[in-house]
Amino acid sequence: MWIAEKITGNRKTYSLCVIGGVRWDIGPERKAELKGVLDRMEREWIEVVRAVQKDRNVQRRARGIGVADRRLVKDAGLVGPMARASGVAIDCRRDHPYAAYGKVEFDVIVHDGCDVWSRLIVRALEVFESIKIIRHCLEMMPEGPLAIPIDDEIPAGASASPRWRRREANRTTSS
Repeated sequence: MWIAEKITGNRKTYSLCVIGGVRWDIGPERKAELKGVLDRMEREWIEVVRAVQKDRNVQRRARGIGVADRRLVKDAGLVGPMARASGVAIDCRRDHPYAAYGKVEFDVIVHDGCDVWSRLIVRALEVFESIKIIRHCLEMMPEGPLAIPIDDEIPAGASASPRWRRREANRTTSS
């Protein structure tokens, strides 16, 4: 959350996005700082993953438990790490890219054990992919304005989006 605070000015990302863009920029200093944080996170996460992979207690509690084979994944419509830990290479960011995902390089982590252990391994390795995605986005972030002007007329009406965790609501009106 402290990375979000560095980027947005708040521990949560409330108020980061505005119509047509974002509220704050990530300048060269902040980029360098974030790259350093990512390097440190990656080094620390490598040690965590190694420790978990060697931990026989975790393996005993997770191997062969909660088995969901490829057939069950397909029949039940399971997605995400459940599917990927059963050998099904499905990821909506790759398969149906949204936002900038069509421009970002990342691997879909797949394991074929079909159990809780496989899901744990998939999630652990996906952290490295997340770090790779953030690095790629920092590198390809374009220079320019933070928000684009909206030239089209916005139809008259109102839209509200309440924040369910706070006593706050965003309301957009036009006339």
